[in-house]
Amino acid sequence: MIKKSIANAYRLFETDDIDKFEVGKTEGLQQIHEYLFDKLYDFAGKIRSKNISKGGLRFVNHNFAIYQFNRRY
Repeated sequence: MIKKSIANAYRLFETDDIDKFEVGKTEGLQQIHEYLFDKLYDFAGKIRSKNISKGGLRFVNHNFAIYQFNRRY
């Protein structure tokens, strides 16, 4: 799974697909996330609506992430 997302990241820049996304906007971040993780995770490109963790590591709190997105974008 990690190899696939790394391959997607290389392709994102090698093909100049990165230029198609709205950089600095929430929509652009969602597009990049979907590009990197599409077909790997069903939530690729979506803003999550709950807190998540993996292997004992908690990801950023959902409410904090939404607050920061709204402040910056």
